Amino acid sequence: MSKKSDQNLNQEEKNEIKNDVKDAINNAFKGPITSIDKILNNGPKETLNQEEVDKIVNRKNKNKDTDKKPVIITLILIILIAISGLYMYFSNNPKTIFIKTIDKTFNILEKNTIPKYEKTKGNLTLNLEENSNTEKLSNLKFAMNYELDTKNSLFNADTKLTSVQDKLLDIKIIGEHDKTYLYSENILNKFIQLDIKPSDKDDIKIILDSLNKAITKSIENEKFNGSKKQIDVNGEKIKTYKSSFILDQSNIENVLNSIGKSLNDDEKFINTVSSITNKTKEETQNEITNKINKSKQNLANVQNLTFNIYTKGAAQKFVKLEINKTVNNETSIVSLTKIDDNKYKYVIDDKFNHKNIQGNIEYKNKKDESYIKLDIKGNISNNSNTNLTLILNNKYKKVNNIELPDTSDAVTFSESSDADKVNIITKIFFTS
Repeated sequence: MSKKSDQNLNQEEKNEIKNDVKDAINNAFKGPITSIDKILNNGPKETLNQEEVDKIVNRKNKNKDTDKKPVIITLILIILIAISGLYMYFSNNPKTIFIKTIDKTFNILEKNTIPKYEKTKGNLTLNLEENSNTEKLSNLKFAMNYELDTKNSLFNADTKLTSVQDKLLDIKIIGEHDKTYLYSENILNKFIQLDIKPSDKDDIKIILDSLNKAITKSIENEKFNGSKKQIDVNGEKIKTYKSSFILDQSNIENVLNSIGKSLNDDEKFINTVSSITNKTKEETQNEITNKINKSKQNLANVQNLTFNIYTKGAAQKFVKLEINKTVNNETSIVSLTKIDDNKYKYVIDDKFNHKNIQGNIEYKNKKDESYIKLDIKGNISNNSNTNLTLILNNKYKKVNNIELPDTSDAVTFSESSDADKVNIITKIFFTS
């Protein structure tokens, strides 16, 4: 058969070719294949072009991505819920609340005891007024004009203590590097060098940080309790979370020993305290051990000492601190309650010593001024009612330098005779 293109074949020729192919396939597979007629008659289906193929593939991939989206969103929500749950758990954990409260307390102390500026000039006044029948503490006023250089450990202060009629104390205090001097015209006509090293801001920070760490470490393995509690604050019912920690005869000794060990093992703390007090490291460590032992003796008769901290809201904002001390089945209470941002109310109900004191503490801290007002009302001693008001005000500003008087002719207090020491001390505290 001659070669012809597919277009030039007639139907007879196509049928002939089809039959030849059919016979060849049947012979090859040793039997007839009935579907070959259908295949050969129908021919191949029309194929898809590349554009249509790409559309189908992209549609499938898009469907796969769409199917994944709900799964991814669900996983993200689960993770967020888990994180929120963990945050709420640890935020509401009584132990966490206690440690945060301890940290915040020491941060406040650090903020208000370490000077803001490297060189500072200021005026500090302390007024104490008593409205009871007792005249002993009536209208006392302490005033201090001071200059301070924290970088070079320099301090210069004029201090005065006066009552309504009398000037009780008038002393100049000088701190120069590692030496402290006192001067009063009523005592000597020269400075007296004391065996006291002035503390600087680094010393204060080291001491506060060490105490914070020691206290926090001492309660790490102790048991804490937490519960919801509604309390009255200034006539208003507040829903709070109550976190409690109890010291009793089963754990008092362990906690105190832990504090003592932490401080004695803290080299920075020991070196700093030893330098300030002019003692050896061994003397400082022995003194810490003695104070811990003394504390254990003082608490030997205590049935329990319970610390309660009340907080509110998701942020666990402070509401109240309460300390209950039980001795011989009588419980004394000390509490501090936040009234507003700058005002707290305190109560000291000492059953053992028959004292009941209460009042308010107002606190304000501006840019270059701090102000504290403390009211003291109640029975302090001998069943006598007391009404005291204490106001502390500190105004200060940044300066470029400070000047110190000449102390080259100072006499050393430790090298003075016992008679001279008594004479100096007497004149300091009893000169009018």
